[in-house]
Amino acid sequence: MGQIIGTCGYGSTGSSAICDLLKEFEDVQVIGDFEFSLIYYPDGLQDLDWHINKKCAKVYSSLSIDRFRRLTSSRGFFRSINKSKLNNLTDEFLDKIIQIKYHGLGGEDRDKLEWFFRRGASIAMSKLIKKLKIKKVPELFFYLICHKREISVCPENFIQAAKEYVSAILDVVGYNEQKKVTLLNQPFAGNNPLLGFKYFNEPKAIIVDRDARDCYLFGKMFLRNRGIYIPVDTVENFIKWYKAMRTCPDKTIYERNDILFMNFEELVYDYENAVKKVADFCELDKWVNKGEFFKPNWSRNNTKLFLKYKGFEEDIAKIEKELPEYIFPFENYQDIEAVGEMFFGSQSRRG
Repeated sequence: MGQIIGTCGYGSTGSSAICDLLKEFEDVQVIGDFEFSLIYYPDGLQDLDWHINKKCAKVYSSLSIDRFRRLTSSRGFFRSINKSKLNNLTDEFLDKIIQIKYHGLGGEDRDKLEWFFRRGASIAMSKLIKKLKIKKVPELFFYLICHKREISVCPENFIQAAKEYVSAILDVVGYNEQKKVTLLNQPFAGNNPLLGFKYFNEPKAIIVDRDARDCYLFGKMFLRNRGIYIPVDTVENFIKWYKAMRTCPDKTIYERNDILFMNFEELVYDYENAVKKVADFCELDKWVNKGEFFKPNWSRNNTKLFLKYKGFEEDIAKIEKELPEYIFPFENYQDIEAVGEMFFGSQSRRG
């Protein structure tokens, strides 16, 4: 089985550049057309793990299982995967860890429409039973007010079952175990990838960051028509968001040899050395399609935006003052000529 490596970022910081670059190496499979966010997404695998193995209460267990099912079966999640296959894999995974199934009551936040009908039926039946002075409550009453409950509290096989589930999903999306390296897009949270490592077999992560000034202006000037997920209404909000996204309680991530931190700008202005750094980290040596998928001159358009857009000098000065550790030293590198125009996401999608 090949090495699983995840490329991660903090939101438009350039992690897709790693996907493009590694497509140029022999014996690498890049599964980068969608974000493999199952691990850290709200109600995803990490949340399920925490509620079942840390919270250890039946109500949270049942609720988290229900939410996990809803997440993985939702239309907007893992769009490139056949929903029927994914639902089957989810059922198989949950069946391995669920300890008790029954029809009963609980405090879960069930589907609102389902709750409305069950609540209405319960009230109507209660009134009817009281009016008719029925002493033995019919089974139908309990069926109408109850729902399926699934309980799992600290199952010993959780991690193994989770690994098998993730592996099965990879198989569905075309994982080729004969490849030396398989690169996934966003399988870990950029600020704490270690939380997701345990669901894979000895994975690695490449965390890509970007100059704070460019990140601000990219969101403000280019992402407006794509839905704002970077708060750029005020520079103060942006600075708070930028810091928060990079906050990690586990400082050991900066000392590990299975996590590589690098700047997007390195790939543009220090191309050869940056490629060597990535190749050494991934233990790759056959760069057979150089320049076919990642072109520094194209990505040059997404850098030095603070020089391109005028009228934001005060905002840029605040960012430089508040986020000095996230300012790339462009002055230490020779500039290169830009080709094309600014773009979003992977270069390979541009054709």
